[in-house]
Amino acid sequence: MSAARWAVLGAVALVFAPALGGEFVWDDVILIRDNPAVHGLGAAWGAAWGDFFGSAAGQPQGGYLRPVPTLLNGLTWAAVAADPLVYHLQNLALHLGAVALLMAVAGRLGASGLAAAAAGAVFGLHPRQVEAVAFISGRTDLLAAVGVLGATWLHLRARRGGGPWTVVAAWAALVFGALSKEVALLWPLALLGLETSGRVAAGAHRRRALFVGYGVVVAAAVAARLAAGIAAAPRLYFEAGDAPVAALSLAGHYAGLLVQPESRALYDHLPVARFSGWTALGLAVLVAGLGLAWRLRRDGLAGFGLLVAGLCLAPVLHLVPIPALAAERYLYLPLAGLAWGVAAAVDRVGPRLAAVVAGAALAFGALSAVRALDWRSEVELWGAEIERPAAGYKAWQNLAVALAERKAWPEATGAILRAQALRPQDPRLLRNAVRITAAACPAWPERGAVVGAALANPPDRAGLAQALPTVPCAPMASAVSAFLGSP
Repeated sequence: MSAARWAVLGAVALVFAPALGGEFVWDDVILIRDNPAVHGLGAAWGAAWGDFFGSAAGQPQGGYLRPVPTLLNGLTWAAVAADPLVYHLQNLALHLGAVALLMAVAGRLGASGLAAAAAGAVFGLHPRQVEAVAFISGRTDLLAAVGVLGATWLHLRARRGGGPWTVVAAWAALVFGALSKEVALLWPLALLGLETSGRVAAGAHRRRALFVGYGVVVAAAVAARLAAGIAAAPRLYFEAGDAPVAALSLAGHYAGLLVQPESRALYDHLPVARFSGWTALGLAVLVAGLGLAWRLRRDGLAGFGLLVAGLCLAPVLHLVPIPALAAERYLYLPLAGLAWGVAAAVDRVGPRLAAVVAGAALAFGALSAVRALDWRSEVELWGAEIERPAAGYKAWQNLAVALAERKAWPEATGAILRAQALRPQDPRLLRNAVRITAAACPAWPERGAVVGAALANPPDRAGLAQALPTVPCAPMASAVSAFLGSP
């Protein structure tokens, strides 16, 4: 590996080092810290073949089969229990592995050493990668990326004279990716597109063997999901007829995030169902992408990058409903495609563009290092999120829960009331308000029954209102009253 590639890996490690001191945050708490399903190897093995989120007590099914991250969490817990440093080190190692594989694939597709390093810098240092790397539960994207990028490197090696073991290893790498996150199931389509680029050596018998194996992997992954009985009710953030406009709006939002590295986005409620500037940008991206796809159909590296970006972004545009509306980590693999496009451009333009890319990558890295600090604790994460003008009720709700865990009761009450103002009468917010009240008021004799009433679906609002006068903490009682509409 060239000195430039080593320099990129060193820069990535340095930039994301601040995340190593982070705690368990957000989904880390329910999936790892407080999840008995991964607190033993036997339990983790059983949980691995069920619903990814459903294994956590009290969590609804998410509709995901992701054995690899579940087993990794279980193995890590068996080794170090609740030491977040080790989990963060694993995430950083996975990210470094993905960057190294991305640069190696660029080299195998004909990129110069300088161009491959430029691709690695863009992919490894972009601020959009912070959530996947600094958020322990973001490892699903990291594991999937290592799997599919490894499969691509092995695919190219097999097609250029590697031994039979490379074919089997490529299948195994795709299995690893597919059992980490569902987006990897689309990767054979990217490899099929790569085969038409003219950059892959001849050898029809090996190509046939590779793709037959990929087909078996995809079919087996689908069959495993069906056998596990995993299903989740689709979550609709808009009317079904608004899906095309929503998809274009989300595409525009993601495009904006790529070119506005200083911005941040942990959001669930965006105005995607109506035509806006984001919709127009998404439409422009679609038209430009189709035009570039036709123009670059015979350009191995750039064409492959564009195909990867489109394929990996398509599943999160809500043409098929998924539990979350949008997330920065959804751009982890699409950024691999963008990075390969940068490598192709550097080889065409020359060292001057490489210098521009290096400068941009350094700026990206500085922003990523600052952003990584936000993930050190729940309070810091959601405290930073509520500073955004577009921060939604979930940011305030999650901040309230984090403050309550630290027994900062007045601050937690204020945060849950802000969430209520943004989302009146939401039953999930009511449940959290009652939990915070019960924890803050240990002398409250009725709290057990009241918490049960709050957790009911729907919550017993009449019973909750009747118990409020007995709450010894007046500010907390006021918080619950705000949800119930009582005076």
